[in-house]
Amino acid sequence: MSRKPCLKIEDVKSLLEQSSFSKLLATQGLTNAASAFGVSERSLRRRLHDLGTDPRQVITGYRNGTLVTMLLADVPCGVISAELGFKAPCTLSRFARKQFGHSPKLLRGLLKTTAHLEAAGLSKKVKTSF
Repeated sequence: MSRKPCLKIEDVKSLLEQSSFSKLLATQGLTNAASAFGVSERSLRRRLHDLGTDPRQVITGYRNGTLVTMLLADVPCGVISAELGFKAPCTLSRFARKQFGHSPKLLRGLLKTTAHLEAAGLSKKVKTSF
């Protein structure tokens, strides 16, 4: 039985800085991400733990950032859902409500309002609810 190469903490730090790794993890899962980098799933999980994180945190961070970016860019929810690795748009709605307390549609409106306020220099005067 051949052993897979050892994954160093520095390598994982470098991977975490790349959005492509987070996207791969979010859309393909831990097993496929580990395989793509030539290591075992357990080794990848262990190194992430050594850095104080886990696959779930990496996936959630990627999905939160990408969701906000894509909502601001007026990308349709079906496209966002696929990009985030969800099998159905209703899963995107549940995710948005869990993470931000609002549906994607309402969150898009809130984000755009906040962006307009920031552009006008008024963001410090108005508090948002998310």
